[in-house]
This record gives sequence, C-alpha cells and structure tokens, in this order.
Amino acid sequence: MFFDKAYELKDTLITLINDTSIETSPTPAVKGDVIPGARKIDVMRYLAQATLDVIGLAGFNYDFRSMSLTEGPNELAEAYRSMFQATQSIDTFAIAQAFIKPLRYLVS
Repeated sequence: MFFDKAYELKDTLITLINDTSIETSPTPAVKGDVIPGARKIDVMRYLAQATLDVIGLAGFNYDFRSMSLTEGPNELAEAYRSMFQATQSIDTFAIAQAFIKPLRYLVS
C-alpha cells in the first residue's frame, strides 16, 4: 500500500513537471530561484495528499484519491488540505503574545 502510493506520488510529480497547464504552486517562484525550463511545485501539498490516501487505505480501507489530477476534488481531501494551509499562516498577534507576557491574557 505504501509503495503503491509512493509510486502514485512519483507519477503525479512527473506529470506536474511535464504538464505546464496545471497550477503547481499557489505562489510564484522567487526571482533568485527561477531556473529556465523548471517549475516551482508545492511538494508539501502532494506529500500531505499521499499521507491522507495512506491513512484512508490503512485505517478505513477507503481510497480518497486525493492525488488524482483527473478526478474532481474529494470533499474530505479538500477539507484536510485547507485545514493544514490555515495552520501555516503567520499570525503576528500570536507571535506578539509569545514574546509580550501581558498580551497572553487578551483574546485574539
């Protein structure tokens, strides 16, 4: 099961490299990182999708097919992706609360 999903992830990444019509990252590449003929790919997104697929198969005997580029998005896979995107956003107030003790008592 793990090897099957690893090979599917490899195939998905190769498809993303070769097919320029598919959006591979929500942000453009930084100017200093641009390589002619290369593409920026949000690998963490696809690793998270592979993880969800493995969890679904191992724990629930259900394939979410979240790495599929041809099928429509799976509702649970989209919720999983948006949940982890939300945790990666920078919250300046939370950072200030970590360093300024009186701010810890305020509700954000």
